[in-house]
Amino acid sequence: MFSFLSDEKNKTYLAAIFVFLIVMGIYLKTLNPSIWWEDSGELTTSPYTLGITHPPGYPLYTFVTKVVMTLIPVSNIGFRGNMANAYWGGLSAVFIFLIVLKIEKKLIETKKIDPKILFGGYLPAIVASILSSIAATTWLYSITSEEYTLNLLFMMLVSFIFFIWEEKKDIRYMFCASFIYGLSFAHHQQAVMFFLPFLYFGTVISLKNTSDWKNFTILLTLAFFGVIGYFIKPIACVPFILAFGYFTTVIDSKTIFHWKNFAIILAMFILGWSAYLYMPIRSGQHPLLNWGTPYQWEGFQFSVKRDQYGPMNISRNLKTWIAQLNRLGFIEQFNIYIFPLSFIGLYRMIRKNSTHTVFLLLATVCSGLFFVWITNLPDPGHMIHLFRKFLIPLYTLAAIWITYGLCFILEKIYHLINKVKPINQNIWAFSLIPFLLIPVSNLSAHYKTYDYHKSYFTYDYVYNMANTLEKNSVVWGFLSNDTFNWWFYNFAEGRRLDVINIHQRMVTLPWYYEQTKDNYPQAVMRHNEFLDWKLRQDLIYRSVVFTRDFMIDNPGRNYYYTFFSKGYLPKRYALVQKGILFRDYGGKNDKPFDEKVWLNYRYRGINSSKIPRCERDKDILGFVATLHSFFGQKYMQEGKYELAIYHFQILAQIDPGSPHLLYSLGYAYTKINKQASSIREFKKFLKIADPRSLEALNVKKWLETVQPRAM
Repeated sequence: MFSFLSDEKNKTYLAAIFVFLIVMGIYLKTLNPSIWWEDSGELTTSPYTLGITHPPGYPLYTFVTKVVMTLIPVSNIGFRGNMANAYWGGLSAVFIFLIVLKIEKKLIETKKIDPKILFGGYLPAIVASILSSIAATTWLYSITSEEYTLNLLFMMLVSFIFFIWEEKKDIRYMFCASFIYGLSFAHHQQAVMFFLPFLYFGTVISLKNTSDWKNFTILLTLAFFGVIGYFIKPIACVPFILAFGYFTTVIDSKTIFHWKNFAIILAMFILGWSAYLYMPIRSGQHPLLNWGTPYQWEGFQFSVKRDQYGPMNISRNLKTWIAQLNRLGFIEQFNIYIFPLSFIGLYRMIRKNSTHTVFLLLATVCSGLFFVWITNLPDPGHMIHLFRKFLIPLYTLAAIWITYGLCFILEKIYHLINKVKPINQNIWAFSLIPFLLIPVSNLSAHYKTYDYHKSYFTYDYVYNMANTLEKNSVVWGFLSNDTFNWWFYNFAEGRRLDVINIHQRMVTLPWYYEQTKDNYPQAVMRHNEFLDWKLRQDLIYRSVVFTRDFMIDNPGRNYYYTFFSKGYLPKRYALVQKGILFRDYGGKNDKPFDEKVWLNYRYRGINSSKIPRCERDKDILGFVATLHSFFGQKYMQEGKYELAIYHFQILAQIDPGSPHLLYSLGYAYTKINKQASSIREFKKFLKIADPRSLEALNVKKWLETVQPRAM
């Protein structure tokens, strides 16, 4: 056993496995059991059905997630999709561990740190990998179906290969890195944020591997002036390109700029990027989810170029940029006590390792400051998670800087004590336990917020929608929370295939119109002009026209609007509420509430304070609470106290701290002669009510009458 551990490679493998198991254990313990809000429904449905996802299409995510769903057929489809993301997060932690360990080993080799202080570099590597994995946003998107942990995995994997290249000095590692970097672009174009750090690292390694400094300097100078010339006038860069090509023939063959190596690097990148070919091939087979219909050239451009999101709006307003940076949320990712360590960590690395420090610093700036600058993201408001999920690589790098800050403190403490008296290594190992608790403190701070293992609320929202609808109904959706989650319920799980779900705004886009016609052949749709990619203007007006004509051409169907779509387009007549949906009867508002539909609903975990609630959960819960309050009061006035109690009990699970609710419950129980229940609810009421209010005084008198000793 001990001889096995004496080998450095074996220790590294065991430590990497330990990190993977710890991170996966945290993720699996808190894993969301099914779909979540935002893009979760779509990003589960697309891999399961091998469809095409929203721009840029995510072909690689679709394929590899499908593999995980197939190889690990546990629980439901939503759980498997979430499990795939947890797996990418666990692998990312492994490569973060290996990167930090290599940096520390380099410092040990150059005798810049004492290996005894940080256990040969294993301590900072383990701390950094676990701490980065439980940064708030990283944690959230590792336990739900999103594409950002896979993006992080690619960036960490390419970085690790660069570190191996630096060590082995074999250009073939660069070819491998280029291939994987190309694959990462077939996943998400955010990979471009790491281009400058990778270029810097590749250049530095090339310089170390060659003595031809003169030609190399000329080459970089030509590249610099070629870029400047392009921005002045594109034709001006041509002579620089020609000169650049000439000088690559005389550069040392070990560098990435030698023409043969450069050609192979470019070819490997294109080979990785060619994973996009999945999209036109699969799209031509008309899968259930066919976003952009990229089998058409216009649709392929629409997806790859991300035309859906409009042109990039680069911010040039320094004040706005600073305001945007204030929303990066570093304190929320870690906590206010440990984040300042990142600045100390930067100081430590500048002193000890300039090459790796510049690489990490460039990656930090490009994935944070520069990313915010070029995207000019608007104020996210309640969509703060949508803004921050792009910054997961930044939070990972921040965790590394925090870990280096911890290392600096440990080194100072060790040297100070060692000056007084030589330190016993066993005692020193024991003294490091409090520092190991730093990731534990972050875990403890965020665990309750991101423990989603009993969070069924999103799925139950769709389930309740389905239990509201009669056969052959039509649901007009609007936001992703309507449409994407219904796609999962309909396409992935194969439920309620009789229901037609149409996104009101997207239906006028060529790809969505075609997808809707393919998936719902029973529906009459006459606007084939929407299939023309050149006619994509006036979406709102065209949506109104389509909605009107669809209802005319498809009579006899039941038309519904959701909580999110009910105020979006003009209706034929006033809507009538039916459960959590709104029915368009096509006539006057003379239809009564359907009272029975509420009896078919379920709200798993609605009364648990341990289940976290996001903003979308709160929106729906507030809406449901208002409805149950309305029904409760309605039945109280009609003397139907059992039904009133039913609605008040559900309301009490949503908002247990309402004095008015507790008073109403107690009063309703008195009307059906359930005295024990009345006493229980009235006692709860008195604990939170104003003791001087008329209701409180009346309750006290009543309790004194029925139970004198209770007071």
